Amino acid sequence: MRKQRFLVAAVVAIGFLGFGLVAARPAQQPPEVSAASEIINLQFPKLVWSDERIISSKLPGRIQSRFVNDGAAVKAGDVLAELDLREAKLEDERQQLVAKSDLLEKIARATYEEYQARSDANDRLIKSRSISYDEWRLGIVQVLLNGLKVEQEVEKTKIEKNKAKQTELILGEHIIQSPINGRIQKCFKREHEQITPNELQLFRIVATDKLWAEGLVPARYAFRVKEGQRVTVQLVFQDEIDSRKIVHLPQSDEVFEGRIIFIDPDVNDATQLFSIRAEVENRDDLLRAGFKCTMKIHLQ
Repeated sequence: MRKQRFLVAAVVAIGFLGFGLVAARPAQQPPEVSAASEIINLQFPKLVWSDERIISSKLPGRIQSRFVNDGAAVKAGDVLAELDLREAKLEDERQQLVAKSDLLEKIARATYEEYQARSDANDRLIKSRSISYDEWRLGIVQVLLNGLKVEQEVEKTKIEKNKAKQTELILGEHIIQSPINGRIQKCFKREHEQITPNELQLFRIVATDKLWAEGLVPARYAFRVKEGQRVTVQLVFQDEIDSRKIVHLPQSDEVFEGRIIFIDPDVNDATQLFSIRAEVENRDDLLRAGFKCTMKIHLQ
């Protein structure tokens, strides 16, 4: 009887001991990225213009007219400025006339045809010995020489036509056009100013329809971040109305959509971070390069 009681007590004690061990086990750690929130918050995000260009003149000269000012919205192909093109226009007109003229070629062909006719006549005369052998050979040589002159004039005509294309291009380079849709950020030269070979810059233009959002991602997400993944950006700023009150701006509630277009293959040794770049649509022209923002990658 005592043995039975002892066994029951031992089993109960072992049961309580096992329950205590289970209760004392530490709680399981949650995953780094939960299934409910597949989002990575990027570090040090920033906004930069995706397309910023310096428009320079290919030629030195003087600005005859400037048609835009700082801040002007322009479209691709719009004329921004025009250099003094009077001399270039005269040279182009002269060269076009030379290129279109084929008088020398016609003269050369007429001369060739005349000597060819004489040579054909000499072929008949030599048979009856009406002319000497030397006269007959001279006629053949004249045909060959004038045939070469025709080819020479044809080549000259091609050269003059190429020169005409060149002067036409140079004339066109006096017209400065915008290569993209965007906004004039800076005009470097005023109207009637001289453009020197060392100072050919005329305008800085930025395309404002899209921006790049760039940020840093911890290395542990390197195998989860892919090109084409969705990115959202929100502005972070407050407008100080006066020295006592700071008001939240409604623009910071706007969410801007984008997609990852570049992932840096290198990871920084010291920080264990790598950079990514996303292209973001500038809806309603609200974004500006340099604005502070938050940036999130949506993994799902």
